[in-house]
Amino acid sequence: MKKILLLLAAFSFSAGVVSAQTVTTKARHKGKHEQAGKAAKTPEQRADHAARRMTKSLNLSDAQAAQVRQLYLAQAQEKQADRTRYAADANKAGRRAGMQADRQRYDARLREILTADQYTRFAQQRVEQKARHKEDAGQRTYKMKAKS
Repeated sequence: MKKILLLLAAFSFSAGVVSAQTVTTKARHKGKHEQAGKAAKTPEQRADHAARRMTKSLNLSDAQAAQVRQLYLAQAQEKQADRTRYAADANKAGRRAGMQADRQRYDARLREILTADQYTRFAQQRVEQKARHKEDAGQRTYKMKAKS
């Protein structure tokens, strides 16, 4: 009887030690388009979302909301085309200059659609969003393990 209890105790102890040594692997960080099984949005969905968000935050009229939606739809379609065009382009400076020119063109068009007060609020929201993005990026620190 003592041998059986001793054998049972040794087995349970060794099972505990073996299970404690298993390493759990963390899930790989997924990109925005892979999160929670969501599919990438279509240009129409992106334009609708942007128009709804701006209508709510800037109190746009129906005519302004329709113009903003058309502007963002054109922008989203162009960005989708640019992704394929710039995918093979190794020239980062040229790609950046092209994207900045596109942004300035759409910003000028948006300035025509919005009133001066609305555009000022929009610009302030953009500044706040950039600040939040930088703050979030600063909190994501990746620590490297020291070699031993």
